[in-house]
Amino acid sequence: MNIGLILVTVAACGGAPHAIADGRHFRLEVPSGVETQQTHLVLEGLTVPRNQPTILRAYAIAGDSSRIYLGSTAVPAVSEDSAGSTSVNVLRINVTEGLRKLRSLGGVGREVDIEVSGYGAGGIRLPATAWFIRAARLVHPSPVP
Repeated sequence: MNIGLILVTVAACGGAPHAIADGRHFRLEVPSGVETQQTHLVLEGLTVPRNQPTILRAYAIAGDSSRIYLGSTAVPAVSEDSAGSTSVNVLRINVTEGLRKLRSLGGVGREVDIEVSGYGAGGIRLPATAWFIRAARLVHPSPVP
């Protein structure tokens, strides 16, 4: 499926990850129109373990440090006995409702702090050393003609 995207400029170094205890932190520019348009979090350059499924959950961090769930996506395992890691070029998470909720609470300005956490089988949180995201950005997908 080929979907064009209206790309949103990422704030300086905002698309580069900052490691946190067991996840990745991004400060991203919020596109105008989040109240009326669908918004996706685009994750680029993922590296995840080959031997277990990886679930990536995205949260917005509000001004009071509370976390608001935005959405999730998953990468299936290659096989239980696979060694090493696998790469995924791009994954998208629809974060429309979560961003609208954050905005209704007064927590969205021009930028938003987003934390992405990785979970393995059984919902066990993966250490930050087990997976990686090269960059992230918020976009509005363009309509399919």
